[in-house]
Amino acid sequence: MNESANPILKYFSEFKILKTVSKDFWLTNVVQFFDGMAYFSMITVFVLYLTDYCSFNDADAALWVGLYTLFISAFVFAVGSICDIIGIRRTYLIGFIILIAGRLIMGFGPDLSPTVDSGRLAVMAGILIMSFGTAFMSPVIQTSIRRFTPLKARSTGFNIYYLLMNISAVIANVFLIEFFRKHFGAVDGGYWIINFGTLMVLLGCITTRFINEDNYAEPSEREANINAPSADLSSSSWRCGRNPPSANLSSSLC
Repeated sequence: MNESANPILKYFSEFKILKTVSKDFWLTNVVQFFDGMAYFSMITVFVLYLTDYCSFNDADAALWVGLYTLFISAFVFAVGSICDIIGIRRTYLIGFIILIAGRLIMGFGPDLSPTVDSGRLAVMAGILIMSFGTAFMSPVIQTSIRRFTPLKARSTGFNIYYLLMNISAVIANVFLIEFFRKHFGAVDGGYWIINFGTLMVLLGCITTRFINEDNYAEPSEREANINAPSADLSSSSWRCGRNPPSANLSSSLC
């Protein structure tokens, strides 16, 4: 069966062009994979973690999970153009430091706080901080993918981005959550899932230290970036969120 007759073969045949991309492209996708593992494993058990481990009632747990996603959407507008101003590596570092701090507060707050009420307050603060750090991830990762991918391979590069996002979601939901719940129980399993995600975020942060942000795949874009350092990415960041689109991603969106 030839590639033109089989849409699956045709889809994967497009990946051949990625043999020409740099290591920085693949390092960016490793960062995306670690971040996806952390996000999807957490979001699946978030409500249960808040109710079973942090003593939230059902209504408050659902409210704070909703606020978390709302805060991410709001903060994306604030950080959308920051990587063009301060650079990709610094943006990664700031975002990951904020994200790790929020996750540590949320993960260890209930155990380190003297009372249940203070533990819940710590978790709320951690969620707010974590949402700000999470808002950094999509814009800077997508900017990295664009920078490190030649024009002729750009749409395929973003296909890889969303493919790895889906793979990390499947691994997190099908394997990781089942593993931790089986070995630690429903309540403690949620606790370890949250903190395993923090480890994934830390690994993502370490990976960014090996990325060369000056490695433009298209030299013309280097000149454009120098001439327009404050270009606004917030609109593309809003369109290109965590949820992969149903259609093939067009490079014009990112």
